[in-house]
Amino acid sequence: MEKRRKVILRATIVFVCLLVVFISLRALIGASGDSQTIGSHKLTGNFTGSKLALVTISGPIFYSAKVIDVLEKYGKDQNVKAIVLRIDSPGGGVSACQEIVAELKKVKKKDGYNKKVIVSFGTLAASGGYYIGCYGDRIFSNPGTLTGSIGVIMENLNLEELLNKIGVKEEVIKSGKFKDTGSSMRKMTTEERQLLQGVIDDVYAQFVDAVADGRGAVFTAKIKKAGDAAASDPVTKEQIVAEIKKHADGRIFSGSQALQYGFVDELGTQEDAINWAAKAVGINGEPVVIAPKKDLSLLERIFGDNSAEERFRGIFHGNGLSYMYGK
Repeated sequence: MEKRRKVILRATIVFVCLLVVFISLRALIGASGDSQTIGSHKLTGNFTGSKLALVTISGPIFYSAKVIDVLEKYGKDQNVKAIVLRIDSPGGGVSACQEIVAELKKVKKKDGYNKKVIVSFGTLAASGGYYIGCYGDRIFSNPGTLTGSIGVIMENLNLEELLNKIGVKEEVIKSGKFKDTGSSMRKMTTEERQLLQGVIDDVYAQFVDAVADGRGAVFTAKIKKAGDAAASDPVTKEQIVAEIKKHADGRIFSGSQALQYGFVDELGTQEDAINWAAKAVGINGEPVVIAPKKDLSLLERIFGDNSAEERFRGIFHGNGLSYMYGK
């Protein structure tokens, strides 16, 4: 038995040492700063001419500060003429997505940083991922990108029957009848369900309004083309919302379908988005593109990206409201 314990202890020490070495190597590789490229070629030295910034949002979104800091940094940089926002995300927490959109609006405003924002959708740009992307001046999507999933979700586990079987009961003292709404210890009442449905409906309306705000001109043209409004008559906000809601029932759709429905502008890759952005701001030739090199967190150093960290944050998000696909 003693020999076995020593073997386990040695194996544990070796594992910890290897883990420390692995994290240290990732930390050295992931130094902070900016990387600069022309196409696929990295530049050395300080480049101060006109350039584009590539900002990537990947994985679940439950934390907005890092993205906001990067957008603010490039927004203030006078040499950055446009920001290409690459989105590969199933969405995330409502507040986190809304905070990123608030910063995007600031980046685009003429009395703000006055930058163009061109969006490129990757494998997945759904729910909150689309919510953020719909504020782009132009949206590029791959034909097979999964996008849409416009809606809000709140999930809750009911453990009452399981806990009754093992003899566990909860005693609650509360200030009002709705204070423990969403408790996993009991079945939800009809009043509680109606209350939460009202919250969901309100936040869903905020999502649809955001799409109408970001994509209003596109849906206006679509309504006019379909002959749903006379050429001389203005298209109302109600008409735009109604057009959006035809496909805003939580369904997922492909990039090709998104183009057909009016939710993206063009089928194309990230490179296509970069080239379009360069032309839009008057950059001739192959554009210089910068992207942030970030300080990696512990989980990012272990797993290589922010997906693990954001999913870890999602655990503590609990039954909060989410613009999330496939939660």
